[in-house]
Amino acid sequence: MIGRSPRIDSPAAVLTAAIGLTLYALVITPHDAAPLARLLSGGELDPLIVYGVRYAGAVALLGIAPLAALRASGARIRDIGVRRARRISLVVLIATCAIAAVVGVLSSGNPQLAAFYPFGRPDFLELARSPFGIVGHALAYLLFYYLPWELTFRGVLLFPLLMRRGTGASGVLLAVTPQALASTLLHIGHPAMEIAATLPFGLALGLLAVRTGSILPGLLIHAAVGIALDVAIITTL
Repeated sequence: MIGRSPRIDSPAAVLTAAIGLTLYALVITPHDAAPLARLLSGGELDPLIVYGVRYAGAVALLGIAPLAALRASGARIRDIGVRRARRISLVVLIATCAIAAVVGVLSSGNPQLAAFYPFGRPDFLELARSPFGIVGHALAYLLFYYLPWELTFRGVLLFPLLMRRGTGASGVLLAVTPQALASTLLHIGHPAMEIAATLPFGLALGLLAVRTGSILPGLLIHAAVGIALDVAIITTL
């Protein structure tokens, strides 16, 4: 059973996450506009500034802000799934991450995806072709993008609803659907193939978070897809 925090039902963290998502969508993205990056670049879109701003924006708006609101409400970060996963074996998790990585590599053959990723192209591609650049990009992607992303979607936007609705089938469905829909909407402007996969993928990761009581398995699976996709693109261009 999911434990109940006496203050986790407070709307503060959810409201902060919603505001953060709105600002992220308007100021940090879309990919071809990036208003904040354009401002910092002096009117022109510097690809490396786009890269840095996207990650900094994710950390600030999708990570730090909702976590600060959560803590201010008196809840604990373990109440939104930042805890050791239950009911999933290490072997199954590793195998699932490996499958996700294969999917990422195969997806790199899609022309739209190959032209869209990685963030910060074309300048970033020159920096990322070295082993050091690839490892650095993978770590940055994991810690500064996927981690805050999962904190917001599979954490702040899921567990408070789950605690309100309960762990019955209808309660779980009502808890996992909003975060999956929000994640899909935030992908508008991305390649069509990615948008089509985002809703079922978001639902699957939400159900995984409910089953394991943790955002960590979903974080690793999500990162495996994206990092493998980027590495495959970087090493073939």
